[in-house]
Amino acid sequence: MLGITFQLSAQTLNVRVNYSTLLDHVAKWGAFFNVLFAIFAIFFLAYNKKKFYQKNPDWDRFKQRKKSTIIN
Repeated sequence: MLGITFQLSAQTLNVRVNYSTLLDHVAKWGAFFNVLFAIFAIFFLAYNKKKFYQKNPDWDRFKQRKKSTIIN
């Protein structure tokens, strides 16, 4: 961070210049790809769950039997 101070009168002028560093860019791109990965992960988990229960309907009955056992 670069700071320059001029005093030309009774008022003070402070100028701050902020540069984005390589670490800032890496963090922004990393956050972006993490959000994309999370969205795709949620989508594919839901898709795979749906496909799994279509191919294995017995597992759906097992899941419902487990719920009814817990409630009783």
